[in-house]
Amino acid sequence: MTVVDAQAPSITCPANITANNTVGTCGAVVNYAAPVGTDNCSGVTSSRTVGLASGASFPIGTTTVTYQATDAAGLTATCSFTVAISDNEAPAITCPSNIVANNTTGSCDAIVSYNAPTGTDNCTGVTSNRTAGLASGSTFPIGATTVTYLATDLAGLTATCSFTVTVNDTEAPTINCPSNVTINADSSTCGAAVSFNTPAGTDNCGAATTLQTAGLASGATFPVGVTTQVFGATDGAGNTTTCSFSVTVVDIETPTISCPSNVSAAANGAGCTATVTYNTPVGTDNCTNSSTVLSGGFASGAAFPSGVTTVTYTVADQSGNSATCSFTVTVSGNVSSTQNLTICNGASVTVGTNTYSTAGVYTDLLANAFGCDSVVTTVLSVTNVNTGTTLNGIVLSAAANGATYQWLDCDNGNAAISGATSQTFTPSVNGNYAVVVTENGCTDTSACTSVTVVGLQEAFGSEFSLHPNPSNGLVTIEFGQSLSDLEIRVTDLTGKVLYAKDHVNGNQVLLDMRSLSHGVYLVEVRSADLRKALRMVVQ
Repeated sequence: MTVVDAQAPSITCPANITANNTVGTCGAVVNYAAPVGTDNCSGVTSSRTVGLASGASFPIGTTTVTYQATDAAGLTATCSFTVAISDNEAPAITCPSNIVANNTTGSCDAIVSYNAPTGTDNCTGVTSNRTAGLASGSTFPIGATTVTYLATDLAGLTATCSFTVTVNDTEAPTINCPSNVTINADSSTCGAAVSFNTPAGTDNCGAATTLQTAGLASGATFPVGVTTQVFGATDGAGNTTTCSFSVTVVDIETPTISCPSNVSAAANGAGCTATVTYNTPVGTDNCTNSSTVLSGGFASGAAFPSGVTTVTYTVADQSGNSATCSFTVTVSGNVSSTQNLTICNGASVTVGTNTYSTAGVYTDLLANAFGCDSVVTTVLSVTNVNTGTTLNGIVLSAAANGATYQWLDCDNGNAAISGATSQTFTPSVNGNYAVVVTENGCTDTSACTSVTVVGLQEAFGSEFSLHPNPSNGLVTIEFGQSLSDLEIRVTDLTGKVLYAKDHVNGNQVLLDMRSLSHGVYLVEVRSADLRKALRMVVQ
């Protein structure tokens, strides 16, 4: 009899397994007890037919593992379990740094580009999306815009990052003021009502706030003079621009003044004057601070001379407009007087309306001068300076009437020559001189005349020159013959020595005086007992 094994083996798998992924990987290593089949007969074998062995790295998701038991009769049995690996590791995403940009000129925004961030994950298949803000290359508005990106993996896990794009408005607003205004003051007013178009600022980003910071509003009464108008425009970013213009009000209105009526008065006693009082006029003007002054005649309460005196008052405002009024004060009376006048050098003297140039007895002199009624006799004496002067030899003739005289050096700023008080005087150097004669209070200066001192030229040779003259200070002195042991002094016109050179030998010498300022100087050459000076011009 044949016995047949009809009983299948049995096999039992472990329970289902769940695990999280290993950090940084897209799976996890899982260990389990491999199932082993059993049978009524020996010789059963067990094998894995589906899935991964224990200790293998299982991928994210669910993996089914199946084992089969086979006995010697060829009968089989199977069991299965699942290994579920969960991805609990979120993706990563990094945004660029915050971006700051200035607005594009003339606009209220700016085009900004950036590198769009991309997410990374332990498993493939991560996606990146912008969830807030604007894309790279977009036009960003003034202010701060937050840009946010989201990374999502296949497990649905997410990560976000954000950065800001700040666009600053650096463009100042614009504002235009009207042209300067010049206008005459309104009649009887120290100012003028002036209207103008009030400026308004504009900006690349909407409206700008306009504020007047100096001056007066349109339609106001502007004072005489110059008023500066200043307006400022400020945008929302705090940028400010100003403009200005002037309003000039010109006062062309003449002030007014009224004088009292003409006044007649008798002289005090037998004199030729009278004390006269009157109401001093005061001018008025459309503007305050006008001033009234006596511009002719005498003030109220003064002693007025015999005759007719015109009294004039002038009122002037601060703009230079003026007005005058006049009245007369007539004083009548009797007086006699004698007057001595001196006429110098044939000149003439004018008294009142008469001109006199010779001695004599004259009538009505004071009558013509001061308006007194009686006949006046005046003796006029004439003194003429007529002292003779001889320049060749420098000798003055006898002086009449106690005349005194003095020499002036015309080449040295007309300075008086010390000690030149005798009738005979010989200057030490060639040049131009004037004789001053004073006689009975009259002074006569003869014309400056060239004087030659005999023997001085010959001492330094037949030729004595200074060139170039004018110069820049670099000059050459040349003599007609070779000389020795000369002294050279350069002075200003006050006599102050500015340059000195001693023990000069030869027939020429070079002087370097370029340090001297522009002007006129004296160059003096001295020998043992003679000297000569020439003018030098430095330019």
